[in-house]
Amino acid sequence: MPDNGGMARPDRVRALTESLLRWLLLPILLGLLLVAVSGSFAEHPARHLSGLAMAGLGWLLAVALARSTGGEEAANPALGWILLGSLALHLVAWGGNAQLSDDVQRYIWEGHLVLEGESPWAAAPDAPERAAQREARPELFRRVNHPSVSAAYPHLTQAANALVVAAAGATTEVLGGNEQRRGPAAMGLFYGLWSLAISWPLSRLLRRRGLSPRLLVVWAWCPLVPLEFADSAHLDSLGIFLLLAALDLFEGARSTSGEPQDESGPPGESVGVLLLAAGILVKFLPLCLLPALLRGRRAGQRMALLLLGLLALALPFLLLSGGLQGWTTGLGQYALKWESPNLLYRVVEGALTPFNSLAPGTPAEALGRILAGLILLALAVGAWRLRVEPLETGAALLAGYLLLSPTLHPWYLTWIIPFLAFLPAARARPWLWLIFCAPLLYWPLTEYQAGRGWLEPSWLWPVIVLPFAGLWWAGRRRQLLAPLLP
Repeated sequence: MPDNGGMARPDRVRALTESLLRWLLLPILLGLLLVAVSGSFAEHPARHLSGLAMAGLGWLLAVALARSTGGEEAANPALGWILLGSLALHLVAWGGNAQLSDDVQRYIWEGHLVLEGESPWAAAPDAPERAAQREARPELFRRVNHPSVSAAYPHLTQAANALVVAAAGATTEVLGGNEQRRGPAAMGLFYGLWSLAISWPLSRLLRRRGLSPRLLVVWAWCPLVPLEFADSAHLDSLGIFLLLAALDLFEGARSTSGEPQDESGPPGESVGVLLLAAGILVKFLPLCLLPALLRGRRAGQRMALLLLGLLALALPFLLLSGGLQGWTTGLGQYALKWESPNLLYRVVEGALTPFNSLAPGTPAEALGRILAGLILLALAVGAWRLRVEPLETGAALLAGYLLLSPTLHPWYLTWIIPFLAFLPAARARPWLWLIFCAPLLYWPLTEYQAGRGWLEPSWLWPVIVLPFAGLWWAGRRRQLLAPLLP
């Protein structure tokens, strides 16, 4: 019954929640604005980290507030505000220049190669075969990271980067300006737009699961998202979009009982498989859905369609000079040799260091990667045998990869962010903490850009990982101790 103010208590609570959620955009926006006007992270790390801490706290509060609401409001007035806020955050980040990564220079270099009909995998930037390209673009070559390593990114990424480079070049010819600045800006715009687009399949998945549309803030207002895509122009946003779009179609193609709706398979599922193929050729992480595809009577059909999609997107690259020669070389060097700040891999490899005294070289490094791979394989087989739903399968395997990967750059963590909207609050908390702390992983950047190497301070790992482990235990202790309790 309405009170004396004329508004029922649930309506007052809803209105208050709406108002608080709107106001929480302010600290996120101000924090990112501080980052955007502070220039390079290496020059002003304290300003950047302060701004990102402010934005991160605002985001955590917004997520907590969104979790306090139900999913019964299909037409939620907060949804438009959330999307508008996401757009504002991306525009602010796009106008900044934090210089957290130089990967965008490699994107541009490889995009030029594809436009010239050259395979980016066939030779490294500093190889003799690339002398003509180095002479044509000496400034760009000097900015390319790891010039002795050939391309590691797969086919659709190369096509997308070539498209952006062509568009940036055409715009420069028409409008003039500095091509060296226009290229990174165009990449940031392109991958920032895909980051914004992720809100579409994510909002559909939330609706299918009967969850509050306000949970879209988990992705849309996360400060790490515009920082990594609109500012640093990382390619992952395109892969995440394709992964979530495929998941949305897989969810829609199933009945309430969880079984396929008909023998031939709904068209949406087939389109989802093709989108998944496209996502794999952006970055290989969408392979996390493979156990779900291998389930059921139509597993063979799905795999055949997936293979067909992969071939259709990859085979045109045979027309390039060098074709597909060496397309796994750069990826192999990255996967087998590189190591950066990570979560659990250092523990795995550290436990295997006694093997270094038994054989030449560093067998612990190879054994650590093999063991991590076997753990992920066991997780995938378990998801397949238990018939875990595609969304939960993807979340579990992505989480396992992030925990066990020898290399954990901050933008890798963006792959898990959309899935946090579907986890119970207790299980999401350790990952929310990890996302909040992700900017700290850039701490060694100042020394690195000064030429003194990537020196990780001794405090960094325990500050991030120990609270993560504590939150994980707090969320799982009842489940783990259940067999021991009366």
